[in-house]
Amino acid sequence: ISASNESWENLEEIVDVINEIHPDILIVTGDLVEGATNYNYEKFNEIMIQIWPEIDVECIVGNHDIRVDGDPLNHNYAWYHYYISPQSDRIVIDKYYSRGYVLLGLNSNQKYFGISGLNDYSGEINETQLEWLNEQINSYDKAKQIIIFMHHPVFSDVTDIFSGEDAVISDNLTARDSFIDLCQQPDENGYCKVSLVLTGHTHTDGVWEENGRNIYGHYPIIGRKLSPMERGYYNNFNDKKTKFIHTLSVRDSKAYRLIQLCGENAVYRTYNTSHRKPLPTCLLYTSDAADELDGVDLGGR
Repeated sequence: ISASNESWENLEEIVDVINEIHPDILIVTGDLVEGATNYNYEKFNEIMIQIWPEIDVECIVGNHDIRVDGDPLNHNYAWYHYYISPQSDRIVIDKYYSRGYVLLGLNSNQKYFGISGLNDYSGEINETQLEWLNEQINSYDKAKQIIIFMHHPVFSDVTDIFSGEDAVISDNLTARDSFIDLCQQPDENGYCKVSLVLTGHTHTDGVWEENGRNIYGHYPIIGRKLSPMERGYYNNFNDKKTKFIHTLSVRDSKAYRLIQLCGENAVYRTYNTSHRKPLPTCLLYTSDAADELDGVDLGGR
């Protein structure tokens, strides 16, 4: 969120709604602050501490979280590690594994940048992360659903809608294809092992689905954006194919995303705070209602 009163007010209002919904887990997909400063992180924590303590809050780092004073050439993880979490690279949340759910967090800021020193908008997944991800996915191969969360939508070409330029997230298409392949590894029933990939960064709501490789041997990078008329977007993800999702920002909207997991099925919705507390509906593929797990993805750059 940006360091403005409007952004802070949006976040405060969303926190109120989160407490009403009372989800099991809140996923924050990066860019917690606009510029890494003590004041910004203290202000963020001052609002977030109002979330009921029994709600599990998990954060992953974004590009603005490590940008010092708005300078794209100067990055520092110190504030993020001090105020939010000492862990920013790879995260395993397996406390829900007994109920069938595992969440994996990845730092999608470019790690091995070149002479320019920029690591803002490339959204890179490197070989070390891919190896780790493959190991984790297969370690939890009995999970009903595995969910990945990160800041950049490394699967698509959607980045900053205000830039007006070609904004392919990752120029390393081989790594990008490998990431998609890992997510779509089949389980013993032939379903994709990873159900959802949740990201922020884009200032837009949208979904991307793999539809085969192109003549160049890579997955097409064009996804489907959600129009303003679809902001109440509702979809039962019951075809067991990985869904890749990018989301709106609290900076731009009093918006949040509600993910409801029910056995091997999931429902995804976008809301703003005018909806207040929505009544969840999920078409179950299992008869065990105790499998239900509600999660909120507070997305975005």
